[in-house]
Amino acid sequence: MSRPHDRVSVVEPRPLTGEENMARDEALLDAAAQGHAGCRVYRWSRPTLSLGYFQRERPSDPALDPLPAVRRLTGGGAIVHDREWTYAVALPKSHPAAAKPVGIYDDVHAFLIEAFADVGVSLVRRSDAPLSDGATEPFLCFSRGDERDLLAGDADPPRDKVVGSAQRRRRGAVLQHGSILVAASRYAPDLAGIADLFPAKVSEIDAAVGSFADRLAAYASSAGGS
Repeated sequence: MSRPHDRVSVVEPRPLTGEENMARDEALLDAAAQGHAGCRVYRWSRPTLSLGYFQRERPSDPALDPLPAVRRLTGGGAIVHDREWTYAVALPKSHPAAAKPVGIYDDVHAFLIEAFADVGVSLVRRSDAPLSDGATEPFLCFSRGDERDLLAGDADPPRDKVVGSAQRRRRGAVLQHGSILVAASRYAPDLAGIADLFPAKVSEIDAAVGSFADRLAAYASSAGGS
């Protein structure tokens, strides 16, 4: 008999350090490799720079030098974790969505689009907007562009990246985690968050994140995926 996927309480009440957050994400992936689905939505106890798995060096940057740094399990560019919510979901090999990991991006980002639409905040996939041409790849993830990113803002089409996600696979299990940028950090002031772009909706952002967390938990615990 197959084991049911585990349903967990996912919004963590206390912000944690970068080391604690990355350790918990890795524990989720380890558990998924043992057959247990799980997810979490969390914050950071202090501004922290996370490096992508393949970023071997931290360049000297006066704006970022004061920040402690951790390394993520996933690739991509560096992220300043400050005024944001972060999510992580890990699915075992037995979960239907794990058979096509690319589809997990679409599923999870659809939950975010739905949850924020419920409070009047419009998020769109970058694939639905023209891609910009960049000659070089910026160090910071939120300065880069990927077709799976979620964008927001008043421009037509929107240009500000507010959600970025990445994956790591282990023995058929998949971990996906991503950042939901709530507001600009003083360490990366050029990267606007949802509260900067939709100031009238500031009081509703946490409610949208909670609604997203409910959808994420149902997805992780469902034998049928989305």
